[in-house]
Order: sequence, then C-alpha cells, then structure tokens
Amino acid sequence: METSELTLFDLQNFLDSLKGHVRSEVEKYVDKRAEEVKSEVVTYIMYKVLNNMLGNKPLENRYNKVQNEEVIKALFIGKTLIGERKRRGERYEVVVSNEGKFIYNGKKYNAPSTVGEEITGKSCDGWEFFKVCLDPEEGLRKLSYHRAKFLSAQK
Repeated sequence: METSELTLFDLQNFLDSLKGHVRSEVEKYVDKRAEEVKSEVVTYIMYKVLNNMLGNKPLENRYNKVQNEEVIKALFIGKTLIGERKRRGERYEVVVSNEGKFIYNGKKYNAPSTVGEEITGKSCDGWEFFKVCLDPEEGLRKLSYHRAKFLSAQK
C-alpha cells in the first residue's frame, strides 16, 4: 500500500497559496465595492451641485407622489426589490405587482417606505432602503438612484 506524506514544507506552501488566493479575492471584492460607492457618491454630488446651481429644492424632497408612481410603473413592475439589514445579516425580498403595489409576506403595500417601515419597525425611506438590479453591469442600486436617473432622462 502506497502512502503519501505531507511535509511541513508542503503544508506551508499550501497555506501560502491559499492566503494569496483569499487576498486576491478580497482585493477584487473591495475594488468592485469601492467603484460602486464612488459611482453612487459622484452621482449624488452631481445632482446636489446641479440642483444648487438651478436653485431647485434639495434632492431628498423634490419628488412628488405622481412622479414616484410614474417611476414605479416604468421601472419596477414585476421586479424583486432587495432590502438588507447588514448588521443583523437579514435580507428581505419585496415583489412589485402589476398594479404597482409592493408585496411582502403576502400583504400589499402602497409605497416602498410603507413596506420598509413594516420590515424595520421604524420610520424608513424605502427609496433608500431597497435596491434592485435593472442593469447587470450596474448591479444592485437603490431605488432613489433609479428614480433620479429616470426622471433626469425625462427632462
């Protein structure tokens, strides 16, 4: 019967190789996430600067119910929204029905903030809490990002 023995040197080489691989994967993830955050920050700053230059209301307060409903019907019908509470390691899925209602645990809600409040148990801006992937290259993005992008393209 043939046996192979691992030497301490072989084990050390394996561990070094494993560390290198893990380090490489972590760096890829961090680089990707840094690019996502950078893109979100640049978009936010761009809208803030443009709104200030034009004398518009702050970005957070400038959307009305009609605009929100238009965005929901144009972009989110049939989509699954993702809400995450990272500290708790919880992930929530909400489906947007054909009539623009938000369905969570079989119950229908009229707005993303309403269902966000149900999930978190406190006041919640659903446009900031939920994310959706409309473009695989962009990945998951906040509803507020998609709303700003959509309404800017409408002007």
